[in-house]
Amino acid sequence: MADDRQSTTDSLKRLVEYHQSDDASLAQFEERFLALHARVPADLPDDVAAVLDELFWAVESYVSDPALRDPGDTGGDELRAAIRRAHSALTHHEG
Repeated sequence: MADDRQSTTDSLKRLVEYHQSDDASLAQFEERFLALHARVPADLPDDVAAVLDELFWAVESYVSDPALRDPGDTGGDELRAAIRRAHSALTHHEG
C-alpha cells in the first residue's frame, strides 16, 4: 500500500507541475486529474489528501465556457490558482 500512496503522490506532483503553466490545457488537466482521482488509495497522508480534495472540488465545479458558468462555478483562472496552490503544497510535502 505504501507504494500505491507514493505512486499517487508522485503522479499528482507531476500533473500539477506540468499544468500550473498558463500554456497547459485545463481540459487535459481535468481529464487526467479525474482519471488519477478515480484510483486514489484511501490511506493517503492527510496533507496529500487535503490537496487532492481541494483540487477535486475545483475540477468538479470547473466550467470552461464563461457563457455557461453560473455563480460559484470555477473558471480557468480559479482552477489554475488551485493547481498552483496544490503545486506549492506538494512541493513542501515530505515523502
